[in-house]
Amino acid sequence: MFLIFSFFLNLAMALEKPSVLVSLDPHLPEQRVIYLGDVARVYGLRDSTKAAVEKIVLSLTAVEYKQKSKIELIKTVRRELSPFEQECDCEIQLVFSRESKTKKQKEFSVERVQKELQVRLQTLCVDCLYQVSNLNLLRGQVPKTFSHWELQEDLRDTRGAAMVRVYFDEQFLNPLVLQGWVRVQQPVMVLKKAMVKGMVVSSADFEVVTRDVTNEYHLFATTNDLVGKELKRSLNKEHVLTLEDVTDKQVVRIGEPVAVEVKKGVILVEMTGIAQKSGKIGDRIPIRVTKTQKQIIAEIVAESRVRFE
Repeated sequence: MFLIFSFFLNLAMALEKPSVLVSLDPHLPEQRVIYLGDVARVYGLRDSTKAAVEKIVLSLTAVEYKQKSKIELIKTVRRELSPFEQECDCEIQLVFSRESKTKKQKEFSVERVQKELQVRLQTLCVDCLYQVSNLNLLRGQVPKTFSHWELQEDLRDTRGAAMVRVYFDEQFLNPLVLQGWVRVQQPVMVLKKAMVKGMVVSSADFEVVTRDVTNEYHLFATTNDLVGKELKRSLNKEHVLTLEDVTDKQVVRIGEPVAVEVKKGVILVEMTGIAQKSGKIGDRIPIRVTKTQKQIIAEIVAESRVRFE
C-alpha cells in the first residue's frame, strides 16, 4: 500500500509545474551588494542555468534592502529573474526574510566591540593609525537574548575620550553605551621654514610627517591643497598646515595698477585703474579708473586685469 502511495506522490510531483525557490540573505556588511544565492530547490533548470541563477546580483546595499518594502523587492528581483523563467518555462518562487532563521547568534563582548570599532575607524582614513583602548561599559545592559548587535553608523568624530553606542536587534531606543580612548595618528603637511603672509607655497616648503592628531579637528591640507596657494597669515617653522591657512593666489593687490576691460555690446575698450582691494580670479572688487577717478566694481579675470560690463 505504501509503495502505491509513494508512486502516485512522485508522479504528482513530476507533473507539477517546475519552480525555483530563491532565498535572499540581507545580513551583509555595509556597502556590499546583496547576492541572490543560496538556491534551496531547483526544478526544470539545466546545471548551467542553475549556476547562472546562483550568481545573479541584486544591486542593493544592506541599508537600501532594509528600506525597501517586500513588494518593491519582489518586483526588483522579478526583473532580474524573468529571462530564466522564460528559458525553463518555470515559476520562480521568492522567499524573503528580514531576519535569517539559520543565522547564529552574534557573540557579544567588549573586546569584540573594540576590535570592530578599530576596523570601522580604519576605513574612515586609510593612511591614519587608530588605537582604541580602555573601552568600558558606561550605561545600559546586554539583553538576555538577542540575534545580533551592531555599532552606531556615524563614527567620523570618534576620537579622544569617545562614546560609542551598540544596538541589539535594531532596537535603537535603549542602546548600550561604551566609553573609551581613541588615539589617532595621521600623516600631515608641516612647514620646513617660517613663512610670511602672502607668500606662495611650493612643494619645497613643506614635508610629510606623522603626528598625533587626536585632539585636532582641523581639515588638514594635502599636497594638492597647498602647491600654488597663498598663505593667509604668517606661520612658524613646523606648523601643521590646514585648509584654513591657505587661499587661492591673489592676482590683484590693493593699490596696484590694473588693466580695465570695458565691454559694451561688441565694443571692447581698455583703460587703466587702481585696485581698491586685493583679490583672486573670479572676485569682484572696487577699481578707481585713472582717467575719470570714477569707482567701478569689476571682476578679476587674470593677473592685474579686470573686466567691467
